[in-house]
This record gives sequence, structure tokens and C-alpha cells, in this order.
Amino acid sequence: MIQRAIIFSLTEKCSAFCKYCDFPKIQKTAKDASFENIMSIVDITNNLLKEEKLKEPLQHIVFRAEGGELGDVEKGKLDYFFTNTHIEKFYNYTNGEFFKKGYHLKYQPKMDKFVCHITMKDIKDISIFKENIEYISDIIVVVDLSNYEDVKELILDNPD
Repeated sequence: MIQRAIIFSLTEKCSAFCKYCDFPKIQKTAKDASFENIMSIVDITNNLLKEEKLKEPLQHIVFRAEGGELGDVEKGKLDYFFTNTHIEKFYNYTNGEFFKKGYHLKYQPKMDKFVCHITMKDIKDISIFKENIEYISDIIVVVDLSNYEDVKELILDNPD
């Protein structure tokens, strides 16, 4: 079955510089969604969730909170978003910054899954992922010719 998702992109900012991603190219002009936009997103989402005819279809949709890097969003904006959105569970894609700032603990009741992607910068030190492995549902490792040996070592050193 094809996974259907509603994605809340709350920022263009990202602390990683992955070769395959466009976010690093826009870092000089990257910005978070404005507080007004986040308030609108929350209002629209909550109104959708109240619609009786949408209750059953919405049960089959994954809600993803992401960006750039969600850990780079201003804390007040995250507080408002997660406190006021009536969505029970989110997927969160992170490069580890969300864990480094302790947001996974603060927003844990709203998080269903954490999907982590490991970049070249992180591949030598994956301690932040190991320390928080009980929260992580999936890890994405990007492999290319420049990091093939590092990825091979990562897999051999961390079979679980």
C-alpha cells in the first residue's frame, strides 16, 4: 500500500550539508515558517481533524513534521506547533539535531517515529543516534563513492 502523508515543513534551515540535498544551497536565505504561518497551519489542521467525513480517511495518513532540520526551528514555534496541533502522533525526520537539543524528550508524547538520516559529517560519530536508539524507528544512511568504506564500517560495527 502506498503511504499517504501530510508533511508540515516548518523550516528551510538545516545544520547538515548533504551533497544530495538542496537545503544547503539556500542557507543564506533559509528561514523558519513565520509564527503567523504556523498558527494558520495549526488552525487549518485542527479544522480538518474536526470534519466528521474525514475522520476515517485521516486515520490512514502519516503526519510528518520536518523541514530542513526540525531541530533548527525556534523553540517557541515548536512549542506552539506541538502543543496546539490536535494530531496525536507525528513522524519526525532528523539529522540528529532534534536529539542534541533534547526536543525528542520534550515532544515525545506527540512523536510516533523518528527517522534519522546519517550524513558524511555524522558517519564518524554516530553517538547521538546510539544514545537515542530506543526512540528511532528507521535510520537512513546515504551511500556514495566517497563514503562507501565508512558506511561498510558503520554497518559492521553496528549490526543492530
